[in-house]
Amino acid sequence: MCQDTGIPIYNVVIGKNVEFDGTAMKEAIRRGCSRATTEHPLRSSVVHPLTRKNEQTSCGIGVPIINFDFDARDETVEIEMIRRAPASENGSFLQMLIPADGVKAIKRFVIDRVIDCGGRVCPPTIVGVGIGGTSDLCMHIAKVAATRPLGTTCSDPEGAKIEAELSEAVNELGIGPQDWRPFDLVPRSRRGCRHPHHDEPGGRQHPVPLGAPRQRGDHAGRHRFQVSGMGTKPSVVIPGRAEGASPESRAIRRSMPLWIPDSLASLAPRNDGERPRHDPPHPRNARHRSASPCAQDRRHRHPGETLFGVRDANLIAMFDKGRNTIFDMKGHAVVHTAPNVRKVPITNECPSGYEALCVGTTTSQRMERFTRPLMERCGVRIIIGKGGMGQATLDAFCDIGGAYLAVVGGAAALQTTWIEAIDEVDMDDLNPESIWRFRIRGFGPLLVTMDSHGGSTYDRVQGDAKSRRAAILASIGAGE
Repeated sequence: MCQDTGIPIYNVVIGKNVEFDGTAMKEAIRRGCSRATTEHPLRSSVVHPLTRKNEQTSCGIGVPIINFDFDARDETVEIEMIRRAPASENGSFLQMLIPADGVKAIKRFVIDRVIDCGGRVCPPTIVGVGIGGTSDLCMHIAKVAATRPLGTTCSDPEGAKIEAELSEAVNELGIGPQDWRPFDLVPRSRRGCRHPHHDEPGGRQHPVPLGAPRQRGDHAGRHRFQVSGMGTKPSVVIPGRAEGASPESRAIRRSMPLWIPDSLASLAPRNDGERPRHDPPHPRNARHRSASPCAQDRRHRHPGETLFGVRDANLIAMFDKGRNTIFDMKGHAVVHTAPNVRKVPITNECPSGYEALCVGTTTSQRMERFTRPLMERCGVRIIIGKGGMGQATLDAFCDIGGAYLAVVGGAAALQTTWIEAIDEVDMDDLNPESIWRFRIRGFGPLLVTMDSHGGSTYDRVQGDAKSRRAAILASIGAGE
């Protein structure tokens, strides 16, 4: 499960012979949403769209989103709450197709958008497709399709046919969870879509939302990942201490400590004639950089026990607004996260006054432009996240020496067990997007998916998917 409680969406269905005050119900839902955040350990993910101020209530302008509908059932009120992680919206697409293009255009649109999105979303992967109506209705029914019960299928023969074709085609692309491979993105045994003009009990009708089925969350655990193209051979990094680990994993831990750049050959800047080699700044020079946003005299734990949590808001504060952090990150790793935490009394177990409830990774692609300043100005050498990053990050790794370590998204409950404590917090006015100094224990396993030799698993998988596109489209009658 993800620590991101997302943008709250409430679907309210009202039956016959029900008396209710609509305004009072909306206010009650809003109060309940706020209380669930302030009185219970739900993380507030809602910020002002312009100032990005977080009121810590999960409420804002037009949020929570409340959808009302009606049906013929007697004395019935249903309230469904859906957590829509904001990062998932980065994988939302809308296109207005012309009738002359027909169903072929729909199929091409779905396949191309899955390729574009790659593995940025957390497994289990859901592809919800809405067709018809106005633009806002089409997007809404795509969300409805994505939250449909597993195992259901489209009752309309044409809709079921398209769904089956798209489910097969999506899996043939070879894009696995987090852009890994070589197994199904969407399990073939879990197909289903909503029916065009589907008559639900009570006469409710919806235009056609097609939903490719979900992938089981434990699917990744039953497969062996094949990672190649990373320098000379695949690398699996399992940082931290090795108590209780298998002999094989202990050997990996001993031979590949995470935080020491010189111990990982792939962290050396590339010097292959394609670009000049730039050695990492000498520590003496780094100490005297007045423009550096990272303090150089702060206490820090042994690198193998420390991990820093960063994300959009604190990176914007450091590199766009000139705020300095109290932490010395030189030689350390950062993880893209905004954890779900709870305030507690300060103790030896909780020295920062925060208890980690759920610590998981967020989509790294959003932080693309901050990789180089993190490395050049703060001395960071390793980035941990999900979904991979782009060419600018790969260039920084090649020029300076660094690597990207991938963790499976959606496994925050497991990742939280790798955190021993939150030792210290900086920029806490941005909570939950503060800068967190975690004390870690056995943080991993992680996969090296981008390195300083220009290797990128994500580029390889994307390239393979694009090379299959024409044949896949032809197989479902959507060739160009």
